Amino acid sequence: MAADPSDSADSFCASRSFSLSRLLWLLLILILYINLPAFLCMGLDPDVSQWDLCARTVQQGGVLYQDAVENNLPGMLWLHVLIRSLLGWRPEVLLLIDLLVVFTVIWLLVRWLPSSAGTAQWLGLALVLLIFYLSTSEWVHCQRDIWMLLPALAALSLRRRQVQRLSQGDPGFREILGPACAEGVVWAFAFWIKPFVAVPALFCWLLSAALIRQAKKVVLDGSGMIIGGLAAAGAGCIWLVASGAWPSFVEIVFDWNRQYIGYSLTGDGGCVSFSGLWQRLLPWSAIHVVALPIAFVETARGIRRNSEPTSAMETPALLAGLYLGWLLQALWLQHPFDYVHVPPLLLGVTLVASRLAATRALVIRVTGLALLLLCVLLHFPSLCLYRFGVWSYCVREGSTPQLRNHLMLTPKGLRWTELEGVQIFLRDQGLKDGELSCTHMDMVTLFTELDVKPATRFHFLHSPVRVFKAQRQAIYSELAASDQRFLVCDALGYGIEPSALPAALFPAAGLASHSAPATSYPWLDRIVFQSGRYVVFRLSGAETPSWLEATYKL
Repeated sequence: MAADPSDSADSFCASRSFSLSRLLWLLLILILYINLPAFLCMGLDPDVSQWDLCARTVQQGGVLYQDAVENNLPGMLWLHVLIRSLLGWRPEVLLLIDLLVVFTVIWLLVRWLPSSAGTAQWLGLALVLLIFYLSTSEWVHCQRDIWMLLPALAALSLRRRQVQRLSQGDPGFREILGPACAEGVVWAFAFWIKPFVAVPALFCWLLSAALIRQAKKVVLDGSGMIIGGLAAAGAGCIWLVASGAWPSFVEIVFDWNRQYIGYSLTGDGGCVSFSGLWQRLLPWSAIHVVALPIAFVETARGIRRNSEPTSAMETPALLAGLYLGWLLQALWLQHPFDYVHVPPLLLGVTLVASRLAATRALVIRVTGLALLLLCVLLHFPSLCLYRFGVWSYCVREGSTPQLRNHLMLTPKGLRWTELEGVQIFLRDQGLKDGELSCTHMDMVTLFTELDVKPATRFHFLHSPVRVFKAQRQAIYSELAASDQRFLVCDALGYGIEPSALPAALFPAAGLASHSAPATSYPWLDRIVFQSGRYVVFRLSGAETPSWLEATYKL
């Protein structure tokens, strides 16, 4: 019998979709095969090493904030302690966990595509998001913002179900309060990682209240979220009290941080400019140009269609609210650091893909697909070729200083081979606990590699003495009372340029015109070792305040 033409067309479309899905699966496997070994062999950012050192302090019986100064909430510490206790201290371990976090984030984001989207569209979005993350530098990996996105998306999924539940029926007291409390707990965990998540959380709840539009349900729902959030906040505070960290936590987070905020607002923080941020994230940063209008349109459309029974599940209005809130706090409240702006880009790409999957307008589809293809193809193929060239070394040797240097994507990042020379020298000196200090955060990895405790609770000195001016004399007193023997300095690090040290050590680099004369620097005879830009001084803790005053413009 002759086939129905419509049946033939449907069969052809299904066959084409199946072939495209298989092609995307193969591409996904190929991308992971090429990039996974190199990704796991990249170096850890100094922020990550700082949390590692805090975790080691707590594991060895120390108290956070009291024995290891950190001016952030302890959520990331809890995660580091858990991971390091179970899986060890290899750098590949954290990067593997980071990749698992990103995989879960991508899975949660893909679920926001409209129900009409097929397997090929799901895989296509997952590929784009994964390619974006694999293209980022070490500055982005294992950071609080991307890990905070995971519980935030989990809470957003709970919010979507709650909106659907309240919009389509008349649930009882427990059916409203229970899920709301659970969502509040999840948002609070994200808050313990980084408090800036409060802004997108508030955006999402206000938007959901506009979608529900029933005062009694909204009040009960909001009360449940507050109860859950306070319960999780109380559990964290109990840990702070039980561990003995509470007094130092209150002092640092609520007193010292006022100086940190003031230091950042005065422009003296050495922050990276927004122009540099957009340039480093190009062409992905162009996504906001398309995602922002989509977010506003979807938000307005979701509120307008709130009476339809399926609107709460179909419209990406809640995702748009999360995106707008996250982008607002990233631009308004935080520094223009790369890792801060990766989550809103992931959300923006998802919004664009969701719009492409829902529209039938050819112009919108062509424009959106062209932008996504430009982002994928501009840099990533060359990066894959570069990583494939060292694939066998990564598999055979693991993360080595040489490979970390070779795979580095961070501009002016850590020089791992040079720091390895410092590590070998200090180990040969029979270094013990409390005998070493560092100037910059970049070098705190020395403490974990050498398995020694810092001379003071300040893991690095330059930023604390520069930012926390009211505590400067207290820092000097702690140094004077310490057993410090050596001080490791980054001779080209931030803040050191006004001194004569760079000109004395790198005369061929043309630094003399930007620094004081080398003869005016009185500490050259205390240098006992140099490895590239890293210099080891033989200095006692009592001498270090004078050294800091002479070396930095304090």
